[in-house]
Amino acid sequence: MDNQTELLLENASKKLETLLELKRFAKKIGNYDLAQKCEEIELEKFPLSQEEIDADEEAEKLNLAFRMVELGIDKQTCYRIARTLEQLKKKKGKFSIADSAKIVVDSKRVFLRSEHNKK
Repeated sequence: MDNQTELLLENASKKLETLLELKRFAKKIGNYDLAQKCEEIELEKFPLSQEEIDADEEAEKLNLAFRMVELGIDKQTCYRIARTLEQLKKKKGKFSIADSAKIVVDSKRVFLRSEHNKK
């Protein structure tokens, strides 16, 4: 790889979201070598957290159940539904804006990679 590409990768690898955008763009323009290098850096520098793994597994189970009743709901939305119902039950119906904001922020964080892979 040339020096410019190395510099680009070095700068992009400082933040997961930037690296994911570079990988998405590399795929879009057909530069699969660059996309592969981004993938390698992603796995090395930003391994999946247990929270991401658990959230994905839970969302997959809900997604399957929803598809069985003919509801096409993506995993991130399944996660938000589960967290919302959990908080409603825990707080006995006293759900707040702060509760909802935390659910949205958490879901965006744990499903960041899958959202970038959709683009």
